[in-house]
Amino acid sequence: MSSQAPVGRVVLVFTDVQGSTQLWEELPEEMRTALSMHDEVMRQLLAEHNGYEVKTEGDAFMAAFARVEDAVRWCVETQRALVLVDWPAGIASRGGLLVRAGILAGEADCRPNPLTGRMDYFGPTVNRAARVAGAAHGGQVLVEESTFQALEPLDGTVCQALGSYRFKGLREPLGLVQVVPADLADRRFGPPRTESSGDSTVVTHSGTSLDVEAAVRAAADGLLARGTVRRNRGLAHLASEDLRAACSCARLAGLAGVERRAELLLIEADGELTPPERVRRLEELRDRAEHSRDDWVAVRAALQLGSAWMTAGDLARCASTLSAARVRAEASGDPDATAAALLAEALLARRRSDLDEVAAKAQRALEVVEQAGLRRHRSSALVELARVRIWRGDPAGEPLLERALKEARQAGDAREISVAMLELASALMRRHAWNDALRWVRRSQQQARSMGWQEGVARGRLVEALSLLFLGDTEACVRLLREVDLRAIAVYGGISVAAHRLHLAAAFAQQGRNDETQCELALAREALSFAPAHPLWTMLGEVEALLRLRNGDVVGARERLSALPDRPRMLAPLLEAATAPGRGDLTRPLGTVP
Repeated sequence: MSSQAPVGRVVLVFTDVQGSTQLWEELPEEMRTALSMHDEVMRQLLAEHNGYEVKTEGDAFMAAFARVEDAVRWCVETQRALVLVDWPAGIASRGGLLVRAGILAGEADCRPNPLTGRMDYFGPTVNRAARVAGAAHGGQVLVEESTFQALEPLDGTVCQALGSYRFKGLREPLGLVQVVPADLADRRFGPPRTESSGDSTVVTHSGTSLDVEAAVRAAADGLLARGTVRRNRGLAHLASEDLRAACSCARLAGLAGVERRAELLLIEADGELTPPERVRRLEELRDRAEHSRDDWVAVRAALQLGSAWMTAGDLARCASTLSAARVRAEASGDPDATAAALLAEALLARRRSDLDEVAAKAQRALEVVEQAGLRRHRSSALVELARVRIWRGDPAGEPLLERALKEARQAGDAREISVAMLELASALMRRHAWNDALRWVRRSQQQARSMGWQEGVARGRLVEALSLLFLGDTEACVRLLREVDLRAIAVYGGISVAAHRLHLAAAFAQQGRNDETQCELALAREALSFAPAHPLWTMLGEVEALLRLRNGDVVGARERLSALPDRPRMLAPLLEAATAPGRGDLTRPLGTVP
């Protein structure tokens, strides 16, 4: 921790654990262990963010900072870290320890404690900071409004002004702003616990006693938060366990909204659901959410439903579902869902090879999140815009991908980091920078492995295999493709499966294995049957031309290529090498072509 105590104008933070009194009564041994884990997280992060530990009382911390940014960062990172702690079983079953925090800056009377020698703080600033913390719910960070105004925008956070509230003992109301980590933005809290919220109970810094119903509510919220983070990090199995428990707790406490949110995430995380079962459950959830006027769940259930229809190949139903979801998101003023809907429509347009529509939807999504000050979805929108430019041969595509990677890193989104790296690898392949492409794709897979995202690992192997094919190592290419887990990429429907088949077909064509090439081409056609305008049809034609060249039918190969659409071609380097003057051995690695 910072050994230098801030003086004069300081930023004070109070935190405590929600429901700690009851937890001590019911689980004393586990609470002793859990509190030690809590203190370790708090102090470790306090050291990283230049904080000064003033004092502790039970599970409550009082800390001081010289800068507002450091104080907010400490609180936000603490929320993120506590969600991932491996709590003792009894504590974990209630969602772990939920910590509330309040932040306020101002002049304070600073005097060393004669017993401890540590700096202590007194005066109105201390009282107001404690009131702000007392207004928060477990898992929530509240910042006093004027303090928040002195803060520069923080990456990886979502902020919401909650309005002004009166507090017991204070003459003037205080404005409150909620700050949450972007990967916990799905958390929902009740009104601030103040006089104006109708809650006559004074929330003290030492914690309040909760009844059983409140404890179950807290458990539901905590389990939902941890399940959300684990889902975002690709830990599907662990996320499913938390989300099932969150559903049960929410049902017991009568929290229909929390139950619906947990169920929505559970459907998304459950890889065992068959497509018809997924559609049935999503439709049922969407209808229940609409009946309850729960726009948040209704819109997101519709977005998942649209993706399910896209996977099934029903593009007409997908389009109508996504359009309705976007209209509803816009009407409810939900920029996060609006951007998600626009990006889903961009993906649909990409399936239809409508590049103008892809660019328009992605650009609109980028504008929505930038106007709302959100980090989430920026990287995805930039990746879509970059894809369009690269397909059109625009050299500005790669800088856009580099910007997308930067945005993903700033947002702390591990999945988007992996995707941006993978797209950079694909862009490098298009300009024949095979070794650089291999480096990026392997970094992408490493990122995907670190978060347990098997889907990302499988997609990365497809791109890595193609790089090896261009480098002439067809044996390694085939070996890698045979290791791809088709179940991991099946969530993308026939498109990713078709890409896998076409990569294998290209490798077999290079090796002169005609029967196996034809077999893979037939499987690719079947997988692409529902997307007649998809760009992969061009790659299929290229593989057929390559096969004809390998069999000495140069005229037939040229006829097949001339029938393809005028768009960038993935296998162009192989075909150019095969038809180069003096090209005798078509199996020679590309790197040795004069």
